[in-house]
Amino acid sequence: MRTPTIRSTSRIAVIVLVTIVGVHSLCALAQSQPHPLAPPDLSSPRATLTNFLKLMDTAYHYWKSEGRTYENRGQRAAIGRLAQRFCDLNDIAPSVRNNVGRETAVFMKEVLDRIELPPWEEIPDEAMIAAKPGGLNRWTIPHTEITLIRLKDGLREGQWVFNSETDERAPEFYEQVKQLPYKPGASEGLYQLFVSEPGWMIPHSWIRALPAWMQVRPGGQAVWQWCALVLTLVVTAALMVLIFRIMGRWSRNQGGAGYYLAVVFPIFAMILPQTATDFLSDQVFITGKLFAGLDFALDLVSLGALVAVILGVTNRLATALIALPWFKPRQLNAHLAQLIIRAMGVAGALIAVFEGGRYLGVPLTTLVAGVSVSGLTVALAAQDTLKNLFGSLMILLDRPFQMGDLIRIKGHEGTVESVGLRSTRIRDASGHVVSISNEEVARLDSENVSSQSHLRRHEVLRLPADTPPERIRRFVEFVRGILENHEGFDPKVPPSVQIGFCDDVVTITITYGYHPPDSAAFAAFNEKITLRILEGMVQEDIRFSRVGFSVNGERVSPVQLIPK
Repeated sequence: MRTPTIRSTSRIAVIVLVTIVGVHSLCALAQSQPHPLAPPDLSSPRATLTNFLKLMDTAYHYWKSEGRTYENRGQRAAIGRLAQRFCDLNDIAPSVRNNVGRETAVFMKEVLDRIELPPWEEIPDEAMIAAKPGGLNRWTIPHTEITLIRLKDGLREGQWVFNSETDERAPEFYEQVKQLPYKPGASEGLYQLFVSEPGWMIPHSWIRALPAWMQVRPGGQAVWQWCALVLTLVVTAALMVLIFRIMGRWSRNQGGAGYYLAVVFPIFAMILPQTATDFLSDQVFITGKLFAGLDFALDLVSLGALVAVILGVTNRLATALIALPWFKPRQLNAHLAQLIIRAMGVAGALIAVFEGGRYLGVPLTTLVAGVSVSGLTVALAAQDTLKNLFGSLMILLDRPFQMGDLIRIKGHEGTVESVGLRSTRIRDASGHVVSISNEEVARLDSENVSSQSHLRRHEVLRLPADTPPERIRRFVEFVRGILENHEGFDPKVPPSVQIGFCDDVVTITITYGYHPPDSAAFAAFNEKITLRILEGMVQEDIRFSRVGFSVNGERVSPVQLIPK
């Protein structure tokens, strides 16, 4: 009968033999493995544990013999990606998934190197799982809470990995067993190598030459790592401030080349935090929750800079659009194209926010709910602004006028100077600028004077009923004479002078047109005609009628200008 000591010795021998074989086989992986790109075998708990130990022994070999060098960075990155496959990291943000995966793998290797595993033949393999009624979906290492589960969906369906609770509690498991001795053949000091060795950019000799107090690990990081962290953040912040100050100075003049070149600075502002994150992760090797917090904050800065890049590029494209030869600044086509480009920029920024939030681990439902609630709040608080925005869109699509056209709207007459997102600005004859909300411009009737083929004057003179007919006849002939072949004569609107009655007065209705529709020339011509008419009235001793000066309590002029 075999004694317990003999059984323990046999188990230790088996573990040592498996470890030695695994190390040698993985060191010669490129030469001996027939399928170097094949994924690790995760078909059963036994396969997962076996391949996990082999992979981590390979990682230990690199860190122990070579350290983190520039030459082996590719192999280390591949090992880090493979280490993630042994864990259920679906609940971990993609931004820190690689770091969490490799840290979890190191903690689990340290734990497995100290605790007693059951004999390999007792760990379920594919045949043992198939023999169980209903199969097997979960297996826990005896006398521990370390659990492997079988993934039920997704591209990795059927693979056995450490479950999410085990991954989350891996640091806790390590703290509980780190005082236990290593088993024979274990990768001794793996965790210390992992957290203390700098990356290839920092000379290892510098770190080894530091005094002992610099190697102390308050808060889970060595003192030298804290110093490198603070220095990296200070340099990054200083460069960010410098970048935004230069960008603000270059962006002031929208007509210069600096305005367009300023968009380069947000690109640097987007790259800098990512560079700092990579440096802290792969060179200084900041780990744990500290790195997760830093990564989240720096990624938020990069995301904000990305949004600034998208909006900056689209705004500059919209500004440069006016200078293109096939767009005329006075036409609304250019403004419509500008609005479309800016709308595309806003859409791109929203997509960046959604994708960035997903990358940072914010659930899509949370993002959608947040944007929806924010959108509803903004919509309720800015109803007038939204009305004006849609009004501007209707103006740009319907094109009732162009830039520089003379229009009449809401009692104002003036030249259109600009159509913005909120209001339309017109300059009246006095030189004053009148701003009318786009919602009103789109809703009210407007008259485009510049689009007319001619300008038209329609005026009614009221004379006393007892005015001698002969005087009226001579006066009418006089007016017809001054309007015959007049300046700006338009055959489509021949001048007309008609005699009639209204409210016990004699009316003389004068109508004529002016071509082309030049407001200034038309006003000057009207002034000449008015003075000639007054001269004719003096010659014929004709007076305006005072009948009708008060109608329904309102004072009425004897000369009424009929609106067009």
